[in-house]
Amino acid sequence: MKTRLLSPILYLALVILLSSPLVHAAEHPAMVLVKETTDTIMTKIKEQDEAINKDQEVLHDLVNTIVLPHFDFRKMSSWVLGKNWRKANKEQKQKFTDQFSRLL
Repeated sequence: MKTRLLSPILYLALVILLSSPLVHAAEHPAMVLVKETTDTIMTKIKEQDEAINKDQEVLHDLVNTIVLPHFDFRKMSSWVLGKNWRKANKEQKQKFTDQFSRLL
């Protein structure tokens, strides 16, 4: 029997979403968002299991459209760069943010 591991991108996104302290705050708007997003992505994975097995890009597209819009990559990028964020110009900030989001 063939077993399939979750893509590292999906795994990372789910871990980030589910490991938040908000998980313990029942009925909190953020908790509702986490639950809805998780339910949506898991349903889509089950629906498109065969396509995902043939082409991992299908899974990446699902994560990009369902999970990643809930992350503020600009703010996360500024946290990662720390004081260097202030030294960067607008173009450098945008390039870093784009690359950082692709990395994750």
